Amino acid sequence: MRAAIIGAGPSGFFVAGEILRRCPGCEVHLFERGIAPYGLVRYGVAPDHGLTRRTITIFNQIADHPRFYYHGQVEIGRDITLDALHESFHAVIACVGAEQPARPDVPGARLPGAVDALDIARWVNGDAEAFDAGQLAGVESALIIGNGNVALDAARMLMRHAADWVSADIAPYALEALMHHRVRRIQIVGRRGPHEAAFTEAELTEVVHMPDWSVHHREPLPFNVTAEKPPFPSTLAFRFHLRLECLLGGDRVVGARFTNTQNGETVEAPAQLVVFATGHRGVPLGDLPFDPHRGIIPNDHGAVLDAPGFYVCGWIKRGAKGLIGHNKKDAVDTVGRLLEDRDVLAARQIDPVDWRAVLLAQGLRPVSWPEWRALEAREQQRGAAVGRPRIPLPRDEMISWLNARTP
Repeated sequence: MRAAIIGAGPSGFFVAGEILRRCPGCEVHLFERGIAPYGLVRYGVAPDHGLTRRTITIFNQIADHPRFYYHGQVEIGRDITLDALHESFHAVIACVGAEQPARPDVPGARLPGAVDALDIARWVNGDAEAFDAGQLAGVESALIIGNGNVALDAARMLMRHAADWVSADIAPYALEALMHHRVRRIQIVGRRGPHEAAFTEAELTEVVHMPDWSVHHREPLPFNVTAEKPPFPSTLAFRFHLRLECLLGGDRVVGARFTNTQNGETVEAPAQLVVFATGHRGVPLGDLPFDPHRGIIPNDHGAVLDAPGFYVCGWIKRGAKGLIGHNKKDAVDTVGRLLEDRDVLAARQIDPVDWRAVLLAQGLRPVSWPEWRALEAREQQRGAAVGRPRIPLPRDEMISWLNARTP
């Protein structure tokens, strides 16, 4: 049996591992829109939290299996239609995550200077086009909208000392920009109270104890986290019970207006940068059914409703919640459901297309697993030369390297 997985993030790799382990003889083909795999483990984890990337070792072990095939730089829907993929595989598992930022629909939300936290994370991790560093120019005050760990990550990246980044696997252009920014006031703002915030204790404690930053909060923080510090010129403030009404500004953002949900008062806060850490939502995939309210593809334990042969795993299955490890349990559930259908799936007549050969014949340049591992080795070699785990390669350099090789 042949299975196609769309999306090379954690859920995609965990699904691949479960199929290869539990389905003897099954082939797994993993299709990824970008050159690099690993999804948010590569592009969403802050560079100063490198230990979180340890799961990449597990993913690489899965991908080294002889019945695993990687097709990087291939977008389903553009390079291969979803129907064509279904016709050439017994099962198709969508692990496409939640791609659309759930930015509040308020006036001014798209002003220059208003950005999404994940775009900043992608930028520091090597996606140079995800964020324009010029938006940091002249910024002294930043607002971060959201009360979860992503908001803490965004704050921490702006609070770090330049020396703290030297040993991190951060993109060189981002390192340069973060070493010279002038942000000295950060406010993390949420519409609920502190005990409804989604911070974890370890992340919150780390941010509160960042050196050379004063921390202010009118209400006790979750987990009773406190920091006894002398006053510093740089300040981090936690503000709760504030519902965003609009962003302020003309050519670019200059602040935000909120309503206090406890007393109805209007509150304005100045800022030259507003970072939205308000979550993400899934988007439709081809003609598969889609629930726009939950941002998921409706399913029964991973089997897409009214679409035989299609399955889902990860955020597109359950919504944008949960940590990396939750995808492992999710994959076990989805693959278990798939294997219940194995006899029916295996009986389907398919056309086992060699998609790599087809795409190359069309002038496209899919990336194989050995090619990706060679690119990854180049990143690690560059990092080792300066005492860092790796230095992310820019996309144009990856493409030049690929084009110089015979596929």
